[in-house]
Amino acid sequence: MNLSKIFNTYKENKLTIDYLKIIPSYRCNKACSYCYNQVLSQQSNAKPSKLFATLEMILDTQDTNFVAEVLGGEPLQSETIETTISVLEMLTHSLHCRKRVLSTAIAKISTLQRVLNLLDFLYLSIDISPSVINRKQISKHQLENINLKLSNTGVDLCLSVVLYGTEKEYDLEEFVLFIKNIGIKNICFGYIGFKDLSLSEVMSYSRLFYFLFILKYAFSDEIFLGGRVLETLDLAVQRIKRQKICHCGETSLVIQPDGSVSPSICVEYNSVHNYSIARYIKMKSERFNVLKDSSCGRCELWSVCHGGCMGESIALYRNHIIQDKVYCSILSKTWRQIKKDIESKKNIYKNKSVKHHLLSFTY
Repeated sequence: MNLSKIFNTYKENKLTIDYLKIIPSYRCNKACSYCYNQVLSQQSNAKPSKLFATLEMILDTQDTNFVAEVLGGEPLQSETIETTISVLEMLTHSLHCRKRVLSTAIAKISTLQRVLNLLDFLYLSIDISPSVINRKQISKHQLENINLKLSNTGVDLCLSVVLYGTEKEYDLEEFVLFIKNIGIKNICFGYIGFKDLSLSEVMSYSRLFYFLFILKYAFSDEIFLGGRVLETLDLAVQRIKRQKICHCGETSLVIQPDGSVSPSICVEYNSVHNYSIARYIKMKSERFNVLKDSSCGRCELWSVCHGGCMGESIALYRNHIIQDKVYCSILSKTWRQIKKDIESKKNIYKNKSVKHHLLSFTY
């Protein structure tokens, strides 16, 4: 791998790296249906010495501030945690690394304590649906203990919740209220990605995200509710155009477990057929222009959606042009309901009447 060629591509396109993703290994049980690591047949073997060498070269070359995220696989898995610790220690010595982020599904305090002094931000992945088989459920008592432990370290916590479409509005409201009451400030919600969904599943998700959007505005001064769907809808309500749907390959890079560099975690990676940075940027430009001139570009959500994530389209459809149909369907159906609220002159997203709307919601 020629890192100088990668940096020349960035220089030629007048780009800088502001987000660096580091994957110590892809080790995990690969049981989560929504995860790229389960869907893609990753061929990259963990080679810590090469990963460290690549990271060191990038850190030595980087001359602007950036955020670094360590993810997997499972970075705190027993066979991976030592590599993760070494990566985080290298980041602590970087003059330009302004935030060290860890994404994990492990909530065992004794394990988390091994890395907390090396972190600024912790994404903790949990399940709250009662119907899931592969449960990453954490008790309320565990969450309180984790939040208390983090409050003494200065590490910010965000709960990353993947919805399965079977949750009830009451359960979501109860969960959000509990999280708010114990002082956790950030929750991100997502849907089962990297797979097609039936119409009934899309309808279930649109119902849930509509309710979450109401919650988002009801508690906006007290807690942040995020995730790609909610943030996109928020931009639409505020009539703010999105500059980019993602920064993969443009201002964001991924260091693979074997030390190679790729533009996105969503793209199937192997050492034989790699998506070069230059090619990936060119593909994103091509995709944008084609979708903009299609029916997709005539959608009223185009300015905040831009056809969804290209990486997920490649993973799902093996085609970088096709829009992310699942994301598109959930987004458009949720937006129709929000638009009804706006057009009925309730103005519930501009004033405190949103809380009244929440109380009158029919379960």
